[in-house]
Amino acid sequence: MSHLYVAVTDLDGLALGAGAPPWPLAARLLTRADRRVLGIPWREWVLAKAGLTVIGDGLPIAAQLAQAAGQVDVPTGGWWLASPLRLTPGMSHVQVDPRGLLTQSAATRQQLVADFARSWPDPSVRLQDTPSGLLVAVSPALRAHSVDPASYAGRRLDEMTVTGPDAGALLRLMTELQMWLHQRAIPSEQGVDVNAFWLWGGGGGCVQGDAQWPVLASADPWLQVLSTSQPVLRCTDRIETWSVQVALASGTSWQEMEAQWWRTLSIDLMRGQWQGAMIYLDGVEYQLSRRQWLRVWRRLRALGDRG
Repeated sequence: MSHLYVAVTDLDGLALGAGAPPWPLAARLLTRADRRVLGIPWREWVLAKAGLTVIGDGLPIAAQLAQAAGQVDVPTGGWWLASPLRLTPGMSHVQVDPRGLLTQSAATRQQLVADFARSWPDPSVRLQDTPSGLLVAVSPALRAHSVDPASYAGRRLDEMTVTGPDAGALLRLMTELQMWLHQRAIPSEQGVDVNAFWLWGGGGGCVQGDAQWPVLASADPWLQVLSTSQPVLRCTDRIETWSVQVALASGTSWQEMEAQWWRTLSIDLMRGQWQGAMIYLDGVEYQLSRRQWLRVWRRLRALGDRG
């Protein structure tokens, strides 16, 4: 019987308790699950479920997306994803707009790339449009690590960390990009102008291992590239990624998310579709067997009978 692996990708810093998402069914399920603190990013957790590991300095997300788009003239570590944001200054800090990651039409991105090529003074920095979004190429490569911005909607900018020997250079580049954008009106599909690019995903590591990819249900471009770009042995397990920010941006409520995700998971476990489920949430792995789920179901039924 097969297993389901689920990564909730952008709830960093939230726990099941005070201030948690209003998911009572999720809380009941995960309370019964076996819990293991991992402290690794969710993409590394997904790779491990596919039999892969990363050797070296960080996930080469931007480099492999560039390679998939036919951009092979910049070495690994020289490519960075350029995620569009709207930053709002406050009295004591700068805040990321609550809409989080912004999106732009292909025409807007192409016009932006052309404008950048004409006006950016440093030839060692290049803006490139790809099917996965905008990338920035930097030469020589910067040895730095910056967080995935997906979970920082509405949060303070100073919570978004940059580390590594070249962290200062990466932060300066982001500041220069912000100044360049300030001189332009760059629209987003969310109805606000973009005034910053957050650069991330520039790791110089290498993905290794004998891949045994489960069925992948994820909108993450990098995982899609990895799961289709190499000969792999497919297994009957399934990996899903659940993005709260994407769901909220599409108008899905917290209650609808619970119904679509957690209630569907419960029904599938009840019907025996999965032998068990592993769920990644905020650096913690929850392992829930069908037997553990049945205990939750019996408890809920007993409460219903008494109510």
